[in-house]
Amino acid sequence: MSHIVRAASLLLLCATIFSYASAVRWVCHHWTEVDHAWGRRHPGQVEQQCERVSGRQFTGGNDNLAPGCGGCHCCKKAEWTCHHWDEGDHAWGRQHPGQPKEQCERVKGRRYTGGNNDLCGGCYC
Repeated sequence: MSHIVRAASLLLLCATIFSYASAVRWVCHHWTEVDHAWGRRHPGQVEQQCERVSGRQFTGGNDNLAPGCGGCHCCKKAEWTCHHWDEGDHAWGRQHPGQPKEQCERVKGRRYTGGNNDLCGGCYC
């Protein structure tokens, strides 16, 4: 195998890995009462407080370490993705005004959050 073919194969592999890593979405993890209790027992150990739970990443506010998490210091992988209304959703909404929860959840697998969440980065549905 020539050096050019090996280099091209390596570049393709790196691009595939980077593409997968970039596809992971992160959201801010807000401390729960359990997190606060742990922090009181272990003062000054914020990084450990965050990463003691699998799937969390301490970033210290560096969004490059967990893209999409913003200036948050403790991030976790988003469990849900945001649903953007399509024409069918808009048509249903015009026939049923003022019912955003029902508009979202009329399709199996969707969950209405009202934007008050950290499951999908602040989306409503």
